Amino acid sequence: MKFVIVLCFLAVAYAASVEEKEEAVARSMEEAAPEQARACVGTKEICTEGDDCSCCGEWDMCDCNNPNEPNVCRCKYAMIYTRVKKMATC
Repeated sequence: MKFVIVLCFLAVAYAASVEEKEEAVARSMEEAAPEQARACVGTKEICTEGDDCSCCGEWDMCDCNNPNEPNVCRCKYAMIYTRVKKMATC
């Protein structure tokens, strides 16, 4: 039982560190190239349909399948396939 609790704690700590690292990278990207930083948008912001590169996060994709907002595309967190696809195309 203690092992499971320790494992859960480590998973939460890892997730927090990954998120902090992504925020630091985004901040440094804004400072280095402000025009490039404005070219993409963050998670849950409106994006360009069919263009996953318009979303800033490495794991974000542009999704237009939202029943609450028809014909509106927003960046959302996706799976490993999106990460690999963005590494190859963006």
